[in-house]
Amino acid sequence: MNKIVMIILLLIFSSHVNADEQDLTEVLQKLNNEMPMVIDSNTTVTEIKIKDGIITYFAELRGFDFENMNIEGVSKAQKISNIFSVCQNEDMSIFFELGYVIEYLYSTPTNEYFSTRIAPKDCEKINAADDKLELADLFVDLNNDVVPIRLDSETELVSVRRSKNSVELVYEVTNYTKDELDLVFFEEFVKENSVAKNCVAPDGKLLIMEGISLIDTYIDKRGVSVFSYETDMSICLDLLRTQINNSQQN
Repeated sequence: MNKIVMIILLLIFSSHVNADEQDLTEVLQKLNNEMPMVIDSNTTVTEIKIKDGIITYFAELRGFDFENMNIEGVSKAQKISNIFSVCQNEDMSIFFELGYVIEYLYSTPTNEYFSTRIAPKDCEKINAADDKLELADLFVDLNNDVVPIRLDSETELVSVRRSKNSVELVYEVTNYTKDELDLVFFEEFVKENSVAKNCVAPDGKLLIMEGISLIDTYIDKRGVSVFSYETDMSICLDLLRTQINNSQQN
Protein backbone atom coordinates (compact mmCIF):
# COMPACT_ATOMS: atom_id res chain seq x y z
CA MET A 1 0.00 0.00 0.00
CA ASN A 2 2.33 2.72 1.19
CA LYS A 3 5.98 2.21 0.36
CA ILE A 4 7.12 4.75 2.95
CA VAL A 5 5.16 3.11 5.75
CA MET A 6 6.39 -0.31 4.63
CA ILE A 7 10.00 0.81 4.78
CA ILE A 8 9.54 2.31 8.23
CA LEU A 9 7.99 -0.89 9.50
CA LEU A 10 10.74 -2.97 7.98
CA LEU A 11 13.31 -0.84 9.80
CA ILE A 12 11.39 -1.37 13.02
CA PHE A 13 11.37 -5.13 12.55
CA SER A 14 14.99 -5.34 11.44
CA SER A 15 16.07 -3.63 14.64
CA HIS A 16 13.70 -5.61 16.86
CA VAL A 17 13.95 -9.12 15.47
CA ASN A 18 13.79 -10.66 18.94
CA ALA A 19 11.18 -8.25 20.27
CA ASP A 20 7.80 -9.51 21.42
CA GLU A 21 4.50 -8.07 20.28
CA GLN A 22 4.33 -5.66 23.22
CA ASP A 23 7.72 -4.19 22.30
CA LEU A 24 6.63 -3.77 18.69
CA THR A 25 3.36 -2.16 19.79
CA GLU A 26 5.32 0.43 21.77
CA VAL A 27 7.52 1.20 18.76
CA LEU A 28 4.48 1.51 16.50
CA GLN A 29 2.89 3.92 18.96
CA LYS A 30 5.73 6.35 18.25
CA LEU A 31 5.06 5.98 14.53
CA ASN A 32 1.34 6.48 15.08
CA ASN A 33 2.08 9.80 16.76
CA GLU A 34 3.08 11.01 13.29
CA MET A 35 -0.27 10.03 11.80
CA PRO A 36 -2.28 10.69 9.73
CA MET A 37 -0.11 9.93 6.69
CA VAL A 38 -1.46 10.80 3.24
CA ILE A 39 -0.81 7.99 0.77
CA ASP A 40 -2.43 9.52 -2.30
CA SER A 41 -5.37 11.76 -3.16
CA ASN A 42 -7.82 9.04 -2.09
CA THR A 43 -6.12 7.24 0.80
CA THR A 44 -4.92 8.31 4.24
CA VAL A 45 -3.43 5.93 6.82
CA THR A 46 -4.53 6.91 10.32
CA GLU A 47 -3.07 4.14 12.48
CA ILE A 48 -1.10 0.88 12.43
CA LYS A 49 -1.64 -1.81 15.06
CA ILE A 50 -0.23 -5.23 15.88
CA LYS A 51 -2.44 -7.74 17.66
CA ASP A 52 -2.67 -11.53 17.69
CA GLY A 53 -0.17 -11.90 14.86
CA ILE A 54 -1.90 -9.41 12.56
CA ILE A 55 -0.41 -6.10 11.38
CA THR A 56 -3.37 -3.83 10.60
CA TYR A 57 -3.27 -0.62 8.59
CA PHE A 58 -6.28 1.61 9.31
CA ALA A 59 -7.01 3.74 6.24
CA GLU A 60 -9.62 6.29 5.21
CA LEU A 61 -10.84 6.34 1.60
CA ARG A 62 -12.11 9.52 -0.06
CA GLY A 63 -13.05 10.75 -3.51
CA PHE A 64 -15.20 7.82 -4.68
CA ASP A 65 -18.93 7.47 -5.27
CA PHE A 66 -19.40 5.21 -2.25
CA GLU A 67 -23.20 5.47 -2.19
CA ASN A 68 -23.45 3.82 -5.61
CA MET A 69 -20.42 1.58 -5.31
CA ASN A 70 -20.57 -2.18 -4.81
CA ILE A 71 -18.51 -2.27 -1.61
CA GLU A 72 -18.23 -6.06 -1.59
CA GLY A 73 -16.91 -6.09 -5.16
CA VAL A 74 -14.57 -3.18 -4.52
CA SER A 75 -13.23 -4.98 -1.44
CA LYS A 76 -12.36 -8.00 -3.58
CA ALA A 77 -10.72 -5.79 -6.21
CA GLN A 78 -8.77 -3.97 -3.50
CA LYS A 79 -7.44 -7.28 -2.22
CA ILE A 80 -6.05 -8.00 -5.69
CA SER A 81 -4.22 -4.67 -5.63
CA ASN A 82 -2.93 -5.39 -2.12
CA ILE A 83 -1.75 -8.87 -3.12
CA PHE A 84 0.37 -7.36 -5.88
CA SER A 85 1.65 -4.69 -3.50
CA VAL A 86 2.64 -7.08 -0.71
CA CYS A 87 3.58 -10.28 -2.52
CA GLN A 88 5.81 -8.66 -5.13
CA ASN A 89 7.73 -6.65 -2.53
CA GLU A 90 10.73 -8.82 -1.63
CA ASP A 91 11.35 -6.86 1.57
CA MET A 92 7.84 -7.69 2.77
CA SER A 93 8.77 -11.35 3.17
CA ILE A 94 10.14 -10.47 6.61
CA PHE A 95 6.58 -10.03 7.89
CA PHE A 96 5.59 -13.53 6.84
CA GLU A 97 8.87 -15.00 8.11
CA LEU A 98 8.06 -13.53 11.52
CA GLY A 99 4.63 -15.16 11.38
CA TYR A 100 2.51 -12.05 10.72
CA VAL A 101 -0.49 -11.53 8.46
CA ILE A 102 -1.05 -8.14 6.79
CA GLU A 103 -4.50 -6.56 7.08
CA TYR A 104 -5.90 -3.36 5.58
CA LEU A 105 -9.02 -1.93 7.26
CA TYR A 106 -10.69 0.75 5.16
CA SER A 107 -13.35 3.24 6.21
CA THR A 108 -15.42 5.50 3.94
CA PRO A 109 -17.24 8.84 4.43
CA THR A 110 -20.52 6.88 4.32
CA ASN A 111 -19.41 4.92 7.41
CA GLU A 112 -18.90 1.68 5.55
CA TYR A 113 -15.98 -0.55 6.43
CA PHE A 114 -14.22 -3.37 4.66
CA SER A 115 -10.96 -5.16 5.21
CA THR A 116 -8.57 -7.34 3.25
CA ARG A 117 -5.98 -9.74 4.65
CA ILE A 118 -2.85 -10.99 2.93
CA ALA A 119 -1.33 -14.24 4.19
CA PRO A 120 1.56 -16.29 2.72
CA LYS A 121 -0.88 -18.56 0.86
CA ASP A 122 -2.23 -15.52 -1.03
CA CYS A 123 1.21 -15.02 -2.53
CA GLU A 124 1.79 -18.55 -3.79
CA LYS A 125 0.46 -18.05 -7.35
CA ILE A 126 1.91 -14.61 -7.91
CA ASN A 127 5.33 -15.66 -6.62
CA ALA A 128 5.22 -18.73 -8.87
CA ALA A 129 4.73 -16.64 -12.02
CA ASP A 130 7.79 -17.19 -14.23
CA ASP A 131 7.43 -14.15 -16.47
CA LYS A 132 5.40 -11.02 -17.12
CA LEU A 133 2.81 -12.86 -19.21
CA GLU A 134 2.03 -15.29 -16.39
CA LEU A 135 1.81 -12.31 -14.05
CA ALA A 136 -0.60 -10.59 -16.43
CA ASP A 137 -2.69 -13.75 -16.79
CA LEU A 138 -2.95 -14.03 -13.00
CA PHE A 139 -4.14 -10.41 -12.84
CA VAL A 140 -6.76 -11.19 -15.48
CA ASP A 141 -7.96 -14.35 -13.71
CA LEU A 142 -8.17 -12.69 -10.29
CA ASN A 143 -10.22 -9.80 -11.67
CA ASN A 144 -12.54 -11.96 -13.74
CA ASP A 145 -13.33 -13.90 -10.56
CA VAL A 146 -14.89 -10.76 -9.05
CA VAL A 147 -16.47 -8.89 -12.01
CA PRO A 148 -18.87 -7.29 -12.62
CA ILE A 149 -18.04 -4.54 -10.12
CA ARG A 150 -20.13 -1.39 -9.93
CA LEU A 151 -17.72 1.51 -9.43
CA ASP A 152 -20.24 4.35 -9.33
CA SER A 153 -23.74 5.22 -10.49
CA GLU A 154 -22.68 5.16 -14.16
CA THR A 155 -19.74 2.78 -14.50
CA GLU A 156 -19.22 -0.96 -14.12
CA LEU A 157 -16.11 -3.07 -14.71
CA VAL A 158 -17.42 -5.99 -16.75
CA SER A 159 -14.42 -7.97 -18.01
CA VAL A 160 -10.62 -8.17 -18.15
CA ARG A 161 -8.56 -9.90 -20.84
CA ARG A 162 -4.98 -10.11 -22.11
CA SER A 163 -3.73 -9.81 -25.66
CA LYS A 164 0.03 -10.30 -26.03
CA ASN A 165 1.73 -7.59 -23.94
CA SER A 166 -1.45 -5.71 -23.05
CA VAL A 167 -4.24 -6.18 -20.55
CA GLU A 168 -7.62 -4.68 -21.43
CA LEU A 169 -10.13 -3.69 -18.78
CA VAL A 170 -13.64 -3.24 -20.19
CA TYR A 171 -16.01 -0.81 -18.48
CA GLU A 172 -19.66 -0.29 -19.28
CA VAL A 173 -21.21 3.18 -19.11
CA THR A 174 -24.50 1.82 -17.82
CA ASN A 175 -26.83 4.82 -18.29
CA TYR A 176 -25.94 6.12 -21.75
CA THR A 177 -25.61 5.23 -25.40
CA LYS A 178 -22.58 6.53 -27.30
CA ASP A 179 -24.55 9.26 -29.08
CA GLU A 180 -25.79 10.62 -25.73
CA LEU A 181 -22.24 11.30 -24.49
CA ASP A 182 -20.13 14.41 -24.93
CA LEU A 183 -17.28 12.46 -26.51
CA VAL A 184 -14.66 15.23 -26.26
CA PHE A 185 -15.24 15.62 -22.54
CA PHE A 186 -15.57 11.87 -22.02
CA GLU A 187 -12.31 11.03 -23.77
CA GLU A 188 -10.37 13.61 -21.72
CA PHE A 189 -11.92 12.24 -18.54
CA VAL A 190 -10.95 8.68 -19.45
CA LYS A 191 -7.35 9.70 -20.21
CA GLU A 192 -6.91 11.50 -16.89
CA ASN A 193 -8.60 8.76 -14.89
CA SER A 194 -6.69 5.95 -16.59
CA VAL A 195 -3.27 7.50 -16.05
CA ALA A 196 -4.01 8.36 -12.42
CA LYS A 197 -5.28 4.83 -11.75
CA ASN A 198 -2.88 2.69 -13.73
CA CYS A 199 0.34 4.50 -12.85
CA VAL A 200 -0.38 4.59 -9.11
CA ALA A 201 -2.31 1.44 -8.13
CA PRO A 202 0.16 -1.31 -7.06
CA ASP A 203 -1.16 -3.95 -9.46
CA GLY A 204 -1.31 -1.67 -12.49
CA LYS A 205 2.04 -0.06 -11.72
CA LEU A 206 3.73 -3.43 -11.36
CA LEU A 207 2.37 -4.71 -14.67
CA ILE A 208 3.44 -1.54 -16.47
CA MET A 209 6.93 -1.76 -14.95
CA GLU A 210 7.11 -5.33 -16.24
CA GLY A 211 6.29 -4.14 -19.76
CA ILE A 212 2.55 -4.87 -19.81
CA SER A 213 0.43 -1.92 -20.96
CA LEU A 214 -3.08 -1.40 -19.61
CA ILE A 215 -5.95 -0.53 -21.93
CA ASP A 216 -9.13 0.96 -20.47
CA THR A 217 -11.99 0.35 -22.92
CA TYR A 218 -15.43 1.87 -22.39
CA ILE A 219 -18.61 0.56 -23.98
CA ASP A 220 -22.09 2.06 -23.78
CA LYS A 221 -25.17 0.41 -22.32
CA ARG A 222 -25.81 -1.35 -25.65
CA GLY A 223 -22.27 -2.75 -25.81
CA VAL A 224 -21.07 -0.31 -28.47
CA SER A 225 -17.40 0.70 -28.14
CA VAL A 226 -17.03 4.33 -27.03
CA PHE A 227 -13.34 4.94 -26.37
CA SER A 228 -10.12 3.12 -25.44
CA TYR A 229 -6.97 4.52 -23.85
CA GLU A 230 -3.68 2.69 -23.39
CA THR A 231 -1.33 3.44 -20.48
CA ASP A 232 2.29 2.34 -20.79
CA MET A 233 5.62 3.14 -19.15
CA SER A 234 6.23 6.28 -21.20
CA ILE A 235 2.94 7.79 -20.05
CA CYS A 236 3.64 6.97 -16.40
CA LEU A 237 7.09 8.54 -16.69
CA ASP A 238 5.48 11.68 -18.10
CA LEU A 239 3.15 11.74 -15.09
CA LEU A 240 6.10 11.37 -12.73
CA ARG A 241 7.98 14.23 -14.43
CA THR A 242 4.90 16.44 -14.13
CA GLN A 243 4.54 15.63 -10.43
CA ILE A 244 8.21 16.40 -9.80
CA ASN A 245 7.98 19.71 -11.67
CA ASN A 246 4.84 20.69 -9.75
CA SER A 247 6.46 19.84 -6.40
CA GLN A 248 9.53 21.91 -7.26
CA GLN A 249 7.37 24.89 -8.16
CA ASN A 250 5.47 24.62 -4.87
